[in-house]
Amino acid sequence: KGLNTGTKVLIGVTAVGALLFVLSLVTIWSFVSDTEDYTVTEHSVLYVPLVGALSDAPVQPGIFDEPDGVNATPSAYAGGIRRAAEDERIDSLFLEINGLSAGWAITEELRSAVLTFRATGKPCVVWSEFYDTTDYYLASACDTVLIAPAGFAMINGVSISLNYYADLFKKLGVEAEFAHVGDFKSAIEPYTRMAPSAPAAEAYELLVENLYQHLVEGIVQGRGMTPEAVTAALNVPSMSPEGNIALGLIDGVAFKDTLYARIRDAGEDDFVLSLVELLTEDEFTNEEEIYTNIETYLAEEADLNQSRDRIAIIYAEGQIVSGAPNNSPFSQDTNLTDVELEDWVFEVMSDETVQAVVLRVNSPGGSGLASDMMLRSLETLQESGVPLVVSMGNYAASGGYYISAKADWIVAQPSTLTGSIGVFGGKFNVRGAFDKLGVGYHEFFKGDTAADFSLSRGFSEAGMVAFQTHMDSFYQTFIGHVAEGRGMSLEAVNAVGQGRVWTGSQALDHGLVDALGGLDVALAKAASLADLDDYSVEYYPRQRSFVDLLLEELDGGSVDLEFSATKGLSEVDALLKELLWLDSALENSPVMLMLPGGLKIVDGASL
Repeated sequence: KGLNTGTKVLIGVTAVGALLFVLSLVTIWSFVSDTEDYTVTEHSVLYVPLVGALSDAPVQPGIFDEPDGVNATPSAYAGGIRRAAEDERIDSLFLEINGLSAGWAITEELRSAVLTFRATGKPCVVWSEFYDTTDYYLASACDTVLIAPAGFAMINGVSISLNYYADLFKKLGVEAEFAHVGDFKSAIEPYTRMAPSAPAAEAYELLVENLYQHLVEGIVQGRGMTPEAVTAALNVPSMSPEGNIALGLIDGVAFKDTLYARIRDAGEDDFVLSLVELLTEDEFTNEEEIYTNIETYLAEEADLNQSRDRIAIIYAEGQIVSGAPNNSPFSQDTNLTDVELEDWVFEVMSDETVQAVVLRVNSPGGSGLASDMMLRSLETLQESGVPLVVSMGNYAASGGYYISAKADWIVAQPSTLTGSIGVFGGKFNVRGAFDKLGVGYHEFFKGDTAADFSLSRGFSEAGMVAFQTHMDSFYQTFIGHVAEGRGMSLEAVNAVGQGRVWTGSQALDHGLVDALGGLDVALAKAASLADLDDYSVEYYPRQRSFVDLLLEELDGGSVDLEFSATKGLSEVDALLKELLWLDSALENSPVMLMLPGGLKIVDGASL
């Protein structure tokens, strides 16, 4: 039976009471957090914990966090480490890696900053319970690499993995009907084949080779080993601490508490050996005053840097889609919409203190229509006289490259995945699945091509011709934007286009980017283009408190409780999620600019 009126009123009062309680807690927490002291003491050790998944873009604050706080992103950490290199109050650097998941390019940005710190001669120590290949690539930038005594390491190279579903679709009665432009535009292959095509396989082989070579060169640089020794260590790896010490990849073992107490001795000849000895009684003291956490350090920097002239960093992260964003505080939506990017751009344009913009792109692409709308917003920014520099993260491919193509300057990491200048689109015909499941489905239409985008039938011949013509036309638009933005001929763009994915270092060779580096390089270029000697940084999207987001939802009349249940998804569940996203995206834009579905670049330990 339905709830009676009294019960409904009781539930409503209870909900309001709970909300008021949460608001009260947030208010109290805000008052307490405002009094936090960001003072950095002399002879500090900069402590940088790199734990779990790190988002390239700033995340919205939690329920007890205030907006406009520390920009705790990998790029901000990298900037803090570089600043600490020249800070006389900071004596050494202590990195702790624990289940780090950041991607190759973002890891590379952190590594570059660590190398800058190490070049000053200050000790740099890294410790972890275990290392995989990407963890170790970062760790190798330090002069002392340590591991827990019972820890393990699996440092063994790079691989690319994709799933292919053609046989599964056949069993389910699903037909994937897609058109594409570009011999290397392999985004549709997972749905139409059981293995990569020859052009796709060639491209993937070169990607793996380029990333592997970059890995080897990095370890050679950090550890002072020969390329032959590094290659041998990767080909015949060891998991044990002792084995990796013998290979020259790790310096020693330590428990964290011992390292924590004796960090002052870093750089001494007997430092590593001392870590296996038991702590003495006088070492069991509170040494917290010698450590400066990276977030405290960044907060101090934000307080000190109040220049009126600003450079805005706009974070373009996620799959590109059309429409308004989902700003619910309960949402885990990771899409990037054309509407929100346009809002950020016009917010920047209305701020007379913003003299230049860095667009930080970390996107595998998405809707062609949304990508074109975003590009137009960015062109409007440039037409207003504001320089635009693009900084590429892990991915800036397909739609991610489309929105970058006309920037005044493009900076990528050597391991960024970019390019993929190509298009695809289509639909899934699920009539066979309906028949197998006993679902009756009928539709009425008038016109030879009126049902071409129906779920229950394939494209007509005329419809497919029209669709392929549209794909060809959009591809020409794509390469036209690139040609204009990069000062290249259409023929030259087509030669490096065709849907082919490049690493950042390869893209530099082909003229698709201007320089290699991280966000620091992009900011320096933006300052140069705007003729700025002194500036502060403004981040977009601006952070809003949990309460503000919640009140917006309530003002809209509903609260969308979207809780993620994706952890531990099976391959089939992951496929269904991917297909549902693609089907939804294709409803608004028949042209897709994306990396191959399910493309994962992993190290050998992530099997």
